[in-house]
Parts: sequence; C-alpha cells; structure tokens
Amino acid sequence: MRNLLFPALCIAFLMACKGDTSQTTETTENVPDAEVNSTQISITGHWINERYLDVLQSSQSPRKAQEACEWCLLDFPASPDLPMLVIVNYHEAVQYPLASSAEHTLTILANGANEPGPKFNSIDTLGPDRIKVGSQTFRRSRCTKEENTYKILEYHLFQGTYDLEEGGTVEFTSNGEVKGLDDFTAYNPIIDYFDMGRDVDQIRLKNSNQTWTDFAFRFKQNKLQILTLECKSRDQFDNCEEVKFGDVQYTLRKRN
Repeated sequence: MRNLLFPALCIAFLMACKGDTSQTTETTENVPDAEVNSTQISITGHWINERYLDVLQSSQSPRKAQEACEWCLLDFPASPDLPMLVIVNYHEAVQYPLASSAEHTLTILANGANEPGPKFNSIDTLGPDRIKVGSQTFRRSRCTKEENTYKILEYHLFQGTYDLEEGGTVEFTSNGEVKGLDDFTAYNPIIDYFDMGRDVDQIRLKNSNQTWTDFAFRFKQNKLQILTLECKSRDQFDNCEEVKFGDVQYTLRKRN
C-alpha cells in the first residue's frame, strides 16, 4: 500500500483525516484528447467508478474498495470553461482543462505537463446515470459536496436509521449528521487508507463540544459495530504506524 501524504485540497473526498476531512493536492497533467458523446444527457456532476461502488457494496469496507479503482471519481463542471476534476485512488486530485465544440461534444485537453495523464480515450454515455470512460464505467452519484467535501461514504454506505443494541434509535444522514448516538452530532467516515495507521476501516465522531474522536468500524450486512482504535506499533517519533480493532463501543442494526 502506498504511503503518500495528502495535502489540502478543496474536495473531500478525500476525505477525512485527523481533525478534519482528508484533502488532496491538485495538479494538472497531460492527457490524450477525449471526446464526450453528451448530446442526449448532461454529464455535469459527480461520477464514481462502478467497480469501487460494487466492492463497497459487497464488502461494506471503504478500505477494501479503495484498492478497486485508480480513477475513482470524475467531477464535471457546469461550464467547459472550468476544468474537470479526477480523484485518483481517493488520495489525490488532478485537474484537466475542457473544450466544447459546435457538435455539442466535450473534449478533455492535453496540456503538455511532464507526467502522462490517464488513458481516457473516448467518453460515452450509457444512460442518464452511467458513462464509460475508456474501459472504465462510472455511475452518477447524488452525494452532496459540502465545504469542498464529497459525502460519498455517508451517502453510499452509512445513511439510514439504526437500532442500538442497548435500546434507542440512531440516524446517520447523507450529509454527515448523526442523531441519537450519545452526544455525537456529526460523523466523518475515512475514505483514504493510503497512509500509516489506516489498517482498519475508521470513522470520526464529533460531539456537542466540537471535539472529534477517532474510532474503528465494521459492517456485517445490516450490523454495524463502532470500536476503539488500538495502536499496534509506533515509529521513532512515537507516531502510530499500525492500528487494530479495539473494544466495541456501539452495536447497531440498520433497518431495511
């Protein structure tokens, strides 16, 4: 697994690191020209790699799903005058300039950067909610983007009503709010695991005092457990290099 730093970027996506959402470094890379057959539908918005969504649904683990895609998310702007954004491995973001033509097609432009861009080739619409980019298929996502953060896991994994094992009802919303779980008011599931200390699926919970606490989590069908994090090893600077599941703090069952 790559051990890369993930500097600030205006997306979230990338999503939540310690204290706030994970962030990425934006660059602009060289890419072969690619036309988009967009005469019937608009491709403006967020498109998530279909393989990522399939693995996320089957494994219920964002850590496993991250390994399933390289070009994980495409964000097409409302205007071709603005660049599109490609989220790579949910770890970094790359911008590509666009150009429109009189034939109502959209072209991803090469810009002469030193590093090669992704081999996009043609971009074809497969329906109102699916596009094909080269050999990869993407699905339109209705997840929200708040404060430059894509609420991907909130929308596609967590949102719903749960019953606490000890009694009570908990709601995880698609925009990152949590209700009924002690005094926690917000949650932020981690989407990027390409760094040390990311050996299990993790979630951050914010209490009414605006303090964030890191936890581990695991799904098994409709059962969700939230656990403490235990450090298995530390580096020479006392930073935690490897973590494992700790004690179960909450057990919840998601309603159908």
